[in-house]
Amino acid sequence: MTTARDSRCGPSLARAFTLLEIIVVVTIIALLATLIVPRLLSRVDQAKVAVAKTGVNTIAHQVDLYCLDHDLSAPGEGFELTVLTEGEHASLKPAALTDPWKNDYVLFVPGQTDPAFNVASYGSDGQPGGEGYATDILNQ
Repeated sequence: MTTARDSRCGPSLARAFTLLEIIVVVTIIALLATLIVPRLLSRVDQAKVAVAKTGVNTIAHQVDLYCLDHDLSAPGEGFELTVLTEGEHASLKPAALTDPWKNDYVLFVPGQTDPAFNVASYGSDGQPGGEGYATDILNQ
């Protein structure tokens, strides 16, 4: 006794994709990728700049607090940012002294825009100066 659902009773209902259908789908995916990926990559760079701006301002704030705690009017020549990560009263983790491009933040004493000091990130190229995402970022 056989039933209508028995696979021996007729042609298979399974159908495979044709080569043309696969080529069309791959072409559509490639086209979408060429339109979307550049936009996503520019967003990554914009996010790194925003993180660097936050980082320089946070470090500058911690330097101000360090100076207040130690009765200093401003950090002196030779002041190292690593003092903010050491000792029992460390205010930052060592990773906080590295910008999103894996370069160290830089401290200028006296500052470039502030008479006391500035904290800076050299941007994506890690070198002073630059344009676009390579522009230096200073605390405000």
